[in-house]
Amino acid sequence: MKKYIGTALLVFLVACGQGESEDNQEAASLAANSTNNPENSIEDEENVPANEEPTDVPDNALATTSLEIPADNRDTAADLIDEFVAEEITSDEYGDFYFEFTKPERMGEPVLLVTSDVNDVATALADFAESNSDSTSTQTVHVDQVAYSVSYLNNARDRIVDNYPAFFENESAFLGISVNVVANSLDIYARTVEEVNMDALEEAFGQTDFLTFSETPLGDMSEGEIPIPVEEPEYSGNIEEIDDTVILIDELIYLGTSEAIIVDSLGEITVDDLQLGDYVHTWTTGNIDASLPAGGSAVFIQRIDE
Repeated sequence: MKKYIGTALLVFLVACGQGESEDNQEAASLAANSTNNPENSIEDEENVPANEEPTDVPDNALATTSLEIPADNRDTAADLIDEFVAEEITSDEYGDFYFEFTKPERMGEPVLLVTSDVNDVATALADFAESNSDSTSTQTVHVDQVAYSVSYLNNARDRIVDNYPAFFENESAFLGISVNVVANSLDIYARTVEEVNMDALEEAFGQTDFLTFSETPLGDMSEGEIPIPVEEPEYSGNIEEIDDTVILIDELIYLGTSEAIIVDSLGEITVDDLQLGDYVHTWTTGNIDASLPAGGSAVFIQRIDE
């Protein structure tokens, strides 16, 4: 798969060692090294044809236009776009480039994201393609205007990662962050949204409209005497192994527990109160190592008393 496809979708950065303690990393290590792991056992309007019908502006875009460029197929069109971006588009203008994968009306077609005027960019791209391609075939390209360049999003992501204690009420609340170039946003994964310091983010960046948030099951708790997550447990079973603060449940998953809330029928307990054979319901951060057993980090554990 060509590089431009990989960089055009989601660029994930999970905060390794940030918001996940050492025992949680040990859970993944235990899972990876388990003998039960199968892997271990083995501007010229003539050059910019107008659309026959108006194109709806995508949700993430401020404006959009489309054009035909001379190219034999999508790969050669992508090569032309890459060359055009390298020669004609500044880093402050460039929002990224991908093949459409959600909108049926332009499925599979190249989409170039820019912060500048889409008509000016379309004209320049058309001229560039005419000068650099002798193909008799054409490919449709969409140019969408977005608010933020990918360099801005990358720099903001790096700043949050490097200074995450300033942006969260609790350091362990920060679980991950990714650049979503298609949505032109930064997607932040937190233990709970309530633990995000929105004032600090606003002060740092001047706006927060490019940030989206998701949270673990701790963000929605029941109202009982002993609140538990409303969401159904992710893993349930008997504890078959305890290694410091890491537990193994039914040969299914190793879970780090140092950041987890642990309860039984009487209230909150600690990992030291857990015993081999205890039956537990567990909820995780969602960052699961896909081995067998799997590895991850618990945010909530409920011991079910007999």
